[in-house]
Amino acid sequence: MVRDLRSLNGVFLKIAGEEPLESGDVIRIGQELLRFEIIAPPAPLEDGTEVAGTPNPGFWGRLSVVVGRDVDGSAFPLFGDAIVMGRERGDILFPEDGYVSGTHARISLRNGRVYLADVGSSNGTFLRVRGERELPAGGFALMGQQLFRAEYR
Repeated sequence: MVRDLRSLNGVFLKIAGEEPLESGDVIRIGQELLRFEIIAPPAPLEDGTEVAGTPNPGFWGRLSVVVGRDVDGSAFPLFGDAIVMGRERGDILFPEDGYVSGTHARISLRNGRVYLADVGSSNGTFLRVRGERELPAGGFALMGQQLFRAEYR
């Protein structure tokens, strides 16, 4: 089991298959740290008044680039059934990051749940540990710039 003991930079596990995402989860692809957040539809006020403003064109989530402690940079709206991230192809591109594969990862929305999947990247897709997670034999944990592979005898 791996538990993050409230470290500043977090502990990340390399995902295998598809992982459910929760609002606030942090993803790492290449050198990019990304925070996922759900965009909830506006709720009426207690008295039933509906909040006016620009209508949401169908965004269900947002990815924000984490640039510092409690500081976000660029944000990308998420819409449709899925978005793909990569260096060369996809909906969200990181062309300057040589550690991001041409097509790297996918975030999809199905049946009201959000999922993260690696789509065959060279360096993997990592999800920050919240609480405690199992680290299977052969699995990878990333702490800072150090990548560890779990081996059990």
